[in-house]
Amino acid sequence: MPPPTETRTYPFRFPQTQSTVLPDPARFFSPLLLSSPLPTNSFFQNFVLKNGDQPEYVHPYLIKSSLSSLSLSYPSQFSSPAFTYQVFTPDLTITSANNTNPSSTHVVSSFSDLGLTLDLPSSGLRFFLVRGSPYLTCVASSNVSIAISTVHAILQFNSNSSNTKYTITLNNNQKWVLYTSSPIDLSNDVSSITSGESWLLFHSLKMKDQTTNLDDGDGTVDDWRRRERDEMAMAGMGWSDGIGV
Repeated sequence: MPPPTETRTYPFRFPQTQSTVLPDPARFFSPLLLSSPLPTNSFFQNFVLKNGDQPEYVHPYLIKSSLSSLSLSYPSQFSSPAFTYQVFTPDLTITSANNTNPSSTHVVSSFSDLGLTLDLPSSGLRFFLVRGSPYLTCVASSNVSIAISTVHAILQFNSNSSNTKYTITLNNNQKWVLYTSSPIDLSNDVSSITSGESWLLFHSLKMKDQTTNLDDGDGTVDDWRRRERDEMAMAGMGWSDGIGV
């Protein structure tokens, strides 16, 4: 007598379980991404593990998302006979000055092997993080007043004639360049930069370290647009010259 036929359901799914060590990372992902398996051992896993507030290395920056703000660091390196690690210092922290819920979490709205879209819903900001890109790009999804702070002192803060390119010189030998897709009036004090009115546009930051070759020249706003569009396309991420993505 032949053995009984085994009935199988395809495709096979492992039974759902709850980790006793880490909470469910699904709360950090857009609901549109939850119908497919979530990635493991990804380059952005620190954004979705536990509280999601540990720095993650998105070459060439260490980036930390916490309390509806995003901090970036061009890290130094500490070495000893036992280990080597990168030191996170929040060189610049970006958020909304009129944030209604600063304790809310971020949301991963899309990802690929080379890039990540990170939303800060209560700040009205969306960040495009591309591995290997010297630019950190952000778009405001609603009218917000931007706030950029630093743990260093701002020595110089200059703009071009059209107020679409700002150069930020810090007292730690770093120089950052801020590009915007539309003119914007920014003001600063010794450790912060704010926009004087609500605005809605793309902006992108690039670090010019005077001790490295990271910078690729001053460039123009059009140069920034072309290069950033190409890098985001390579990472499988969208770009629009208008508002939104």
